[in-house]
Parts: sequence; structure tokens; C-alpha cells
Amino acid sequence: MRARFVFVAAVLGFTAVPLASHAITLQVNCDQPRAKLPTIGAALQALSGLIGNLGPNTIEVTGACKENITVDGISDLTLTAKNGASITDASGGTTQVILVAHSTNFGLKGFAIRGGGGAPFNVGVLCIWNSTCYLSSNDVQNPNGDAVAAILGATVALDHDVLEQSDIGLFVFSGARAEVVAATLRNNAIGANVSFGSYYGDQGTTIANNSQFGLSVNNHSSAASGGDSITGNGVGVLVNVQSEVGFSPLLGNTINGNGSGVSIGDQSWLTFLGPATVSGSGTQPDITCWGHFSGATGWGGVGTSNCPP
Repeated sequence: MRARFVFVAAVLGFTAVPLASHAITLQVNCDQPRAKLPTIGAALQALSGLIGNLGPNTIEVTGACKENITVDGISDLTLTAKNGASITDASGGTTQVILVAHSTNFGLKGFAIRGGGGAPFNVGVLCIWNSTCYLSSNDVQNPNGDAVAAILGATVALDHDVLEQSDIGLFVFSGARAEVVAATLRNNAIGANVSFGSYYGDQGTTIANNSQFGLSVNNHSSAASGGDSITGNGVGVLVNVQSEVGFSPLLGNTINGNGSGVSIGDQSWLTFLGPATVSGSGTQPDITCWGHFSGATGWGGVGTSNCPP
């Protein structure tokens, strides 16, 4: 009996150390097929089970990886690119390059991410089901659908990321949240689409040359924006279907040279709380109230408008 007790105590003692302080860093080299960990998937397998939640854990990646990655139920994990590492879709556009589900504090830093898709949400990088995903300095482009999405209560934070050449650069949907700092959303059909009870906040972001909308906030959603450059889009900012947008009282936005500057639809509202410029719109006025019970405040001196004063 005593031997059995000592064995159990030893096991418990062994597992208690990583719970308190131990973090793991794994090295992946996708350019070396005979490496100990030649894929990110192999590293995730090494972190499967209990060990995967004893972090924070880091996977440092070198080389050009061609794979599709699922992070499900793993907390406090960061993937970090070294020397310009990349991750390219291996599914032919039928699966997300990166899928994060049921996971908190997932980080993705410095990768070139190419391609991806997959029903029901055609997205390159998908954060879903109450996950929290922190992206920094990634370039995500050419998916079969959208570049990055936060869906079904998930939260995505972008910091100096570039999302381009997609249907929607950033899709925030169904009670999700996005916080964006100094990102670039360009050359998409829509730069950012925030819909169905979702929230979007940004600072110092460039939203440019998106063919349909720069920032679209719709269906009971809200956004707060400051210090942005929103230029060359079909419509710079669309607010529609019981939604609202507020522009920062401290960091002025420049909304210039869009087909339509600001477009405000049904039961929606836009508030200019501080300095801003809306100008050079192909369709006048620059700030258009067209929906039932739509309006804007603080637009005097910002741009031309048909909204009630």
C-alpha cells in the first residue's frame, strides 16, 4: 500500500511543477522534412492533452509551411514566425489555413498566410466559439473567401496586420468582437464587415481601395474609430439596420476620395465626436442619410451632408 502511495505522490509532484511555472517552446522547421518537428501540426500533436494547457507555450516556426492547422481547446499558445516564415493552404481552398476553436489567448505573430477557405465560413484565419485570438504583424491574403474572421462570440485583436485580396478583409459576425490597431485592410471587396450584434474598435488603421465598402457596420452592431485613413473605397463607411458608429474625440479620421463617403441607412446613427474630414466623394453629399430614422451628429465642418442638423 505504501509503495502505491509513494508512486501516486511522485506522479502528482511531477505534474505540479509545470502547472506553477513551466512553459514550453518548440522549434518547427518546415524546410527540413527530417527535422524532429517538420510541421506545425506535429508540434500541436506534441502539445495535445493536459500539457497543452500548462502554458504559456510557444511554437517558433522557420520555413515555408504548407498545411492546415486546427487549434481546439488549447489555451495560452503562440505561433511565432522566424525569418519570414509562411503558412500556405494545402487543401485547395476547402479548409481554413488556421482554425481556432474553444481556445483562449491564442497568438499568431509575423507570418505570411496564403489561401484557405472551407464551408460554412470561407476564411483564411478563423477564430470561433468564444475563442480569443491575438494577431500581430501578419500578412493574410488570397483566401477562397475572407482573410480573418471572428465568429460566434469570438474576439480577434489585430496589431499591424495586413489583410488583402479577399472578399472581406476582417469579418466580425454574430456577437463577436474585434480590436484593431495600425492594421491595413486593402484591396478587398469589403475592408471590414461588422454584423449581427458585433463590435469593432480601431485606432490608426488604413482602410483603402476596397471595391464595395471600406467599413460596413450593420444589423444591430456598433463601431468606434479613431485616427483612420479611409480612402479609395466604393463606400468609405456604411452604417445600416439599427447600428451606430462613433468617431474618436481625440484622433481625427480622414475619409477621402471614396465613391461615397459615409452612408447611413435604416435606424442607424453616426457621431463625429472630434476632428474629422470627409471629402472628395464621387457621390455628393459626402455624408448621406438615406434610411428611415437615420442621422448624424457633429458633422458641421466635417463634410457636406443632407442629414438633419
